[in-house]
Amino acid sequence: MRPVWRPRERVTFQHYVRQATGLLDHLNIARAHLMGGCMGCSPVAAFAAAHPERVGAMVLWWPTGGPKYRISSHMRFADHLGFVQREGLKGVVELVQREGKPFNADPRGGPWAAVIKADPDFAARFAAMDVEKYKIVVDGVLRTMFDRDTAAGAEPEDLMQLDIPALVVPGADAFHGASAARYLQECLPRADYWDIGVEGQTREAAEARVLGFLKAHPL
Repeated sequence: MRPVWRPRERVTFQHYVRQATGLLDHLNIARAHLMGGCMGCSPVAAFAAAHPERVGAMVLWWPTGGPKYRISSHMRFADHLGFVQREGLKGVVELVQREGKPFNADPRGGPWAAVIKADPDFAARFAAMDVEKYKIVVDGVLRTMFDRDTAAGAEPEDLMQLDIPALVVPGADAFHGASAARYLQECLPRADYWDIGVEGQTREAAEARVLGFLKAHPL
C-alpha cells in the first residue's frame, strides 16, 4: 500500500493505518487477517495497535529492523538530501525519469522515486515544491519511520496490550535483522515465533506454516 501524500506533509505509519481502514470499510470487511512482509510489518503492527478489534491474526514476515538497517536508512536519506541540495527537486525528477531506479537502488531519487516515475502529475507538483520545506518533510519522515533499532510501527507498550495471534518469521540480513523479529516476539503476548533459518523457509514449508497458523485462528 502507498499512502496518499500531500506536499508539505510528512508520512507516518498512521497514513497507512487510515488507508487500510478506508479499504476495509469500502469492501465492507469488519475483521481480517493481516500479513506484512519486510517494511510492511510496520503498518500491520500500527493497524493492530490502532484497531485491534478488526484484526483476526497477523503474519509478520521478515520485519525490517536492527542497527544496520537504521544506519543504512539514515545514510540513504542523507544521500538524497545532499542531491537535493546540489541539484534541486527538478534535478530529482529528471534523475528518476531518466534512470527509473527506486529509492533502495539509488538513494538520490528519494523515497518518492517510484511515484515520480509512475505519475507525471505528481512529478510536476514535486518539482515545484519549495526546497527548504521539502527538506523539513523528509527529515520528519526519517525521524518518524526510521527512529529505532527495532521493528517500527507501534510502541512496545501498545504491542504488549494486544490479544492477537501473530506468526513472526525472522529474516537474516542487514535490512531484516533477526533482532527485529525477536523484538516482536517479546512484545506481542500471543507471538508464534517460527524459529527456523532462512534455508528452511522454502516455498512449501512457508505455505504450510502460514496456512496452518491461519487455520488455527479462524476469523
